[in-house]
Amino acid sequence: LADLLNKVASSKRDLERTTEAIEADEEFLANMRKDCEHEDTEYKKRAEVRSQELVALGETIKILTEDDARELYDKTMSFLQVSESSSAAAQERAVERAVGRIAKIAKLHKNWALVSLAVRVRLDAFTKVKEAMDKMHAELAKQQ
Repeated sequence: LADLLNKVASSKRDLERTTEAIEADEEFLANMRKDCEHEDTEYKKRAEVRSQELVALGETIKILTEDDARELYDKTMSFLQVSESSSAAAQERAVERAVGRIAKIAKLHKNWALVSLAVRVRLDAFTKVKEAMDKMHAELAKQQ
């Protein structure tokens, strides 16, 4: 009889410990699901921002590589200056369009790297900007 009572008491203690462990595990699971949902929404937001940045970079690259820009490069690379006002105006328009698009996306997402790029577009030559955009594009591709 004493052995049986001992087994019953031991079983009750085991049941209590198991119940406590199950409750702790269920609480942990609930917290983990909540955390995972939060991380999932954050990841989706980051992925959307990255895709918009890639679109902005693509549009900027398109602006810099379209025929108007090529003509501008050809004009600025020649030793004979045909018309200062037309090439300067075309260059200014291309720069403003590129800066405008980059700045818009940077402001929308409060991205300091893109703000820095927009400032460099205004200050640097196109070759340096293209190198910076290629580098940023490669980094964004790695992050994705």
